[in-house]
Amino acid sequence: MPQKGSIISAIFGGYRSALDLSQKRYTNLYTERAANAIAFYNDFLKNLIVKFDHFQEASLRRKIHSEVESFFGRDEIQFVAIDGTCKKDPFTDFMVFSSVAYGVRGEISLQGNPPTIKYKRRGMDEDISFVAYVPVPFAEIEDVANSERLEDFLVTDQDKVDLSNIQSTLMQLAEVYLAYEISRSTFSNGVRLILMDHSPSSILASVEVGTSKEKIGLLGYQVGQRKLEERDAIVVYAHPFNEELGLPSTKQFRMYNALVAEVVKQRIRTGRQLDMNDFAQRDAARKNITVDEWFDEWKVHYERNQPAINKLGKYDSQNRTFTPSFDYDYSWRDSVRLFEDICYQLFKKKEQEALIYETEDPDAPSRTRKRWMSPNDIKFLVSIGLRALIEECWDKRVMLLGIVKDSQSRYFTRNYYGVMCHTEVYESIDVKPLPWTDRIVLEDIAYTVPEITAPWSTTEFDSCFMTLHLDQVQGSNEIKPMGVRGDIVNQERLFARSLGQFFLRRRHDKASPLMGHVIFIDRLLHPHWDADLCKGITVTDKTDENDIGNIGIIQPFLHKDNTVDNPGQRIAMYFLDTLTRNLFPEAIGHPDPLHKADWGAKTVGRKVAQIIADSAIYFMANPLSKTLRSIRDTIKR
Repeated sequence: MPQKGSIISAIFGGYRSALDLSQKRYTNLYTERAANAIAFYNDFLKNLIVKFDHFQEASLRRKIHSEVESFFGRDEIQFVAIDGTCKKDPFTDFMVFSSVAYGVRGEISLQGNPPTIKYKRRGMDEDISFVAYVPVPFAEIEDVANSERLEDFLVTDQDKVDLSNIQSTLMQLAEVYLAYEISRSTFSNGVRLILMDHSPSSILASVEVGTSKEKIGLLGYQVGQRKLEERDAIVVYAHPFNEELGLPSTKQFRMYNALVAEVVKQRIRTGRQLDMNDFAQRDAARKNITVDEWFDEWKVHYERNQPAINKLGKYDSQNRTFTPSFDYDYSWRDSVRLFEDICYQLFKKKEQEALIYETEDPDAPSRTRKRWMSPNDIKFLVSIGLRALIEECWDKRVMLLGIVKDSQSRYFTRNYYGVMCHTEVYESIDVKPLPWTDRIVLEDIAYTVPEITAPWSTTEFDSCFMTLHLDQVQGSNEIKPMGVRGDIVNQERLFARSLGQFFLRRRHDKASPLMGHVIFIDRLLHPHWDADLCKGITVTDKTDENDIGNIGIIQPFLHKDNTVDNPGQRIAMYFLDTLTRNLFPEAIGHPDPLHKADWGAKTVGRKVAQIIADSAIYFMANPLSKTLRSIRDTIKR
């Protein structure tokens, strides 16, 4: 009979052998793909790397300072960095969700050499942190759980807890509301730079949940003298509007969004007709197609989306006119008012009842019941707030930047490169398997290639490539949207994405350089800088002249290579390089204000967590029910 010790030894020995095997396989695979990344850089990618290590040159600084003063109207730029944290704490009868958004204020002064940074203490009337507590009874946990998975076979309360992730969406709402309030603030000089520890373009894509009552329970919510309807949600998703950038665009996905914007632009009131011929001529000229081809696209779109379009108004195909059935501008204002009112009550007045509303009881349609907002309801509020924030940034000339530290995405090396080769913007080359993510690809290149020095960045690419990629269909390459539906495409010409690095130090006595992470940067496009880079390229899934395609014609922002002048990116990189001081070893290569905002959010979050933990005494003293598990765990042996 084998000894007990020998069995344990065999278990540990087998585990070590498994680890050694996996590590060896991973090392070999990583080494091979890293070599492929260097080959890809030498053959192509070096033309898409933009070096900004010459920021110390006096002539370039003067140029940037002139561009900053021309756009912002000053050489002292007020900024706010925003970060957040969230948590969920289960008790016997309740689940407590908590979310925190924290802002750090400061100023970049371009008067000195180098530019100086000064952080500002907030005044008593300047609240730049928002906290929300939401204690939800388990009896109502279905309201805030993942509604699409409630049909799963859930056995225990813990299963329901695992589906309850409303706290992260609530954190997004807090951060967006804080940024929105700051963009509208009346602080002296006003904030001109907002940094968010999120990707706004990713948030914008992730919070679109549809427009039906089944998806958004808030439809029916009382706003002023009326109730919100499905048609109001359609108008929300049509925003933001920017005529100079051609937003919203007329691609096949929600082509009617542009119709909503045209009605608002021409101030056509309810019951008045819009002559679509003039609208079609201008858009056809932009797309380089005929008016008849434009109306062919519209016909297909109308047939696909007739229920939604009929909620907006009446289209007369014979006379080519459209008659709106309500005032779109008032509808948008009501939706923004809904966002402002709920967020004001929740984050400023600390009234958790702001997240409770009255709706039909699904078990008894003749009655009503009060319910908690679902994740989809919160996402709808985030959709409104982010769109309102974007329009405020355009109106107030505020630069909005999103920074993401880590991501598993491959939008740059897979989606963007593949589609651009297919449209013949770039020449196709033989690309062998690359490392698993864009970040790892670029960090491998920066680690190995000595001529790359920080700060540097990739050329910017349109955020629509998050949902566009090249796919093989029956042996041929076709441009396809990602996802289940196959027609949803992020709004083009809205955000530009890039990857950059702000700390990379090479020493002669060291074989390996010291370097920070490559980070992801989202920049809100602005017509003052980017209008010319939003023209001249067309992406489409049309296979021939008679084909309309699922996505139609898309004209994205294009920063083709490092020879193209891009003042918007140059100023954004200058600000980020100035704000990256590399003072904290745990955040090397990361903008200091965002690191301070992270500290602030986590400090507030710890205080919130302690308050919630202390509240357990109250729940234990007043139990409504106890499970066998909770009774057993409280008995000490």
